[in-house]
Amino acid sequence: PRFGPLWTVPIKSQQAKTGMSEFMSPGDVSRLSRSGAVAFRVEFDGDIPPRSQLYWRGLVMSRLQQGTWSALSFYEAPASERRQTEPDRVGDPLRYSVILEPTQQRWLYSLRYARSADSGIMSSSDYRLFRPIVIEDDFMYQVRSWPETRLEENLSEWRRKTELALPGTDNPRTRALAAEIAAQAANPAQIVDRVLQMFTREPFVYTLQPTLLPERDRMDAFLFDTRRGFCEHYASSFVVLMRAAGIPARVVAGYQGGEVNPVNRTVIVHQFDAHAWAEVWLAGEGWV
Repeated sequence: PRFGPLWTVPIKSQQAKTGMSEFMSPGDVSRLSRSGAVAFRVEFDGDIPPRSQLYWRGLVMSRLQQGTWSALSFYEAPASERRQTEPDRVGDPLRYSVILEPTQQRWLYSLRYARSADSGIMSSSDYRLFRPIVIEDDFMYQVRSWPETRLEENLSEWRRKTELALPGTDNPRTRALAAEIAAQAANPAQIVDRVLQMFTREPFVYTLQPTLLPERDRMDAFLFDTRRGFCEHYASSFVVLMRAAGIPARVVAGYQGGEVNPVNRTVIVHQFDAHAWAEVWLAGEGWV
């Protein structure tokens, strides 16, 4: 079976469960269960942000191949693109500690624009944290985040090309819809708004029991036929529409929210908090 970032597939039952891995293929499963296992715990030095702002970034998926999203590894980027463009930090940082359960992976979780002074933690050019060593035991690390900071206000030619790439001629109806919306919009922000309005006003359904999608033209099938899916379907289709309309965009996978305990300023994030969302690049704003 395939593996997607918001599920794992036990061989015996074929029952998909929410969780995290490094690939995302919307439409591979027809039923999801919600795992209550703990993914990580967070302790804040000060006030905890509202749950609606707790977007724990894990992977930034810029590559789409054969319907599957994945992240670029550190060495897949040109040497000149492997380091972050340091932004002007806005406001006081959020300070917190993360205790991560063993993942057998290398990426770490943090809020938007994170830095860690801990030894052995690296920052990628797409603003995520990772370790060169696989996490096989509980792992604790310290983080500072500046959520309001603008990221990558100027895109390099390589980054722009990477975040606009669409393979082959798949999903022709989705591409045609993107071209139609772009032709009627005055600017990229209007394109974003019109696609969001389409999802909220038209009869799309959010469900953990999505309809299986065909092997080819999956986004066409989702947007025009089934209209039933969970966060991966919506994030993926949104990014494909943005790229087809000429707006750099990518999928972010991680977790949203968590069980908040304001008394001891901690947040417990479970596997059922796994989530995927989208980032777009807008001139003058950077990644939004």
